[in-house]
Amino acid sequence: MRKGTLRDLRAEIARRQFAASNLFEYVALQYQIAMYDGTGSLQDVRNADYPDVVPTSVAAYLAGPGVAHFTAPETSQKQEDWPTTA
Repeated sequence: MRKGTLRDLRAEIARRQFAASNLFEYVALQYQIAMYDGTGSLQDVRNADYPDVVPTSVAAYLAGPGVAHFTAPETSQKQEDWPTTA
């Protein structure tokens, strides 16, 4: 569904900037501008500088080391055992 042009989006950002009570009412639209007009795309990607970094899919990550993020700990900690910055 077409919802307007980049010019329309920029106009909506400007309108919201003056009417908003906080920046969160329009900051996501600024992100969209960068994605749609290409200014947010990566330039000068230097993947060859990092030969040991191997991309992986979300499914492969969750099937391996990522499963730890969704596993309940075997023992629970009491609040007094939490690490602090004393």
